[in-house]
Amino acid sequence: MEHSALWRKQQNSPKPQGQKRRVEMQGKRHETSESQVNCPANATCCIRLAPAILLCNYVHNVRNTRLLMSLRAVLLITLQREPGTGYDILQRFKAGLAHVWQASHQQLYRELDRMRGDGLLACETLPQTERPDRKVYQLTEAGRQALDIWLAEPLSTSPVRQPLFAKFFAWERWPEEARREELTDFRKQLKDRLTTYAAIEREWFSDPQSLTPAQRAPWHTLRLGQRLTETWVEWVEEVIEEN
Repeated sequence: MEHSALWRKQQNSPKPQGQKRRVEMQGKRHETSESQVNCPANATCCIRLAPAILLCNYVHNVRNTRLLMSLRAVLLITLQREPGTGYDILQRFKAGLAHVWQASHQQLYRELDRMRGDGLLACETLPQTERPDRKVYQLTEAGRQALDIWLAEPLSTSPVRQPLFAKFFAWERWPEEARREELTDFRKQLKDRLTTYAAIEREWFSDPQSLTPAQRAPWHTLRLGQRLTETWVEWVEEVIEEN
């Protein structure tokens, strides 16, 4: 009763428009407006839920920041050897780093603009008569320093996340026909990936022994992808055969 009375009193008391709540979290101040927190009618429940809501927002923001930092590193790597237009960068990304990092072309272009605003990239506009002007991006000294710092820092390994695996923990409720169909489709996706890897190897690494160590380094990542995918194909075939 006391909590309910307190809640009604707080609800009826006037509040300035756009009032902010501040929460100290890991040494940083985070704010959320009253309208962003949808409180239940029970004050005790609201008090318990509010920190969780704020924590979820905080973790989400941290993850987004890490995503941008990783995509930023990918673009720095893509431009390390020579300048390029947005189209050039997209094609280089598809030919190599797209197999180790996923990003849409919209994300790439947005991050290029941010990096230019942060002084990591310079952009030269080349006028064209019958086409839109070409924008050629290149690393600035600050961009090269940022890449060197990123390369010198050790990275944490990321766990394998495959939503399909979660279904294995509800095996008895997974319809047999649907299960076999999904596993068969998964095997096809893996074999298609191996076909793509083989095409890349033929085009870029047809003679690995003739490459310099720097040129062979990306080939090692390709070989790892091939071996891992081959192992997954063997595994899914065992599961299909067993069931």
